[in-house]
Amino acid sequence: MEEIKTGKQGVLVVNNFFNEDYSWNNFINCINDGYDLQDPNNQVYPHKESIGKVNFWSKLTVTLDNINETNFAGIEKKIERLTQFHSTIANPGRHCGIFGAVSFTTKEPTTGKHNDPIDVIYAQFIGTVVWTIYGDNESESFTLNPGDIIYVPKSVMHEVTSLTPRAAISFMFEA
Repeated sequence: MEEIKTGKQGVLVVNNFFNEDYSWNNFINCINDGYDLQDPNNQVYPHKESIGKVNFWSKLTVTLDNINETNFAGIEKKIERLTQFHSTIANPGRHCGIFGAVSFTTKEPTTGKHNDPIDVIYAQFIGTVVWTIYGDNESESFTLNPGDIIYVPKSVMHEVTSLTPRAAISFMFEA
């Protein structure tokens, strides 16, 4: 059963929004697909740490630009559901894109403290993370488990820390 928690600065957490239907195999297959340099769409970029569609944000955290039905069956239905959800909590916007965030460590803050120029809905599929939201001289933290999502409006400072090995997909929306 869904449970909604309201945080400061417009942040919302919804527990049990999705089923736990993606496994490590989905994310590993996506990495293998993105890393395949025989694919003409995958390139090595000398100016950033990317190989194909795999982006290395730090040594043990990668993001994936190839989240699609091939590697994640049913992702289009998830995008539709999240787009409807986003329209009910923010000014109706358009879906901007998706990327997967995959961490292979339990020790690393996977993102560092930052904000995004667009609204983000992050869906936790494997493992557990803590999202810390920063405001004026205060912070609040939310623990996300598989099936949980968090909505973070653009420009809200936040940081994600893995408590276990984890895999998630972030969905971005422009207003």
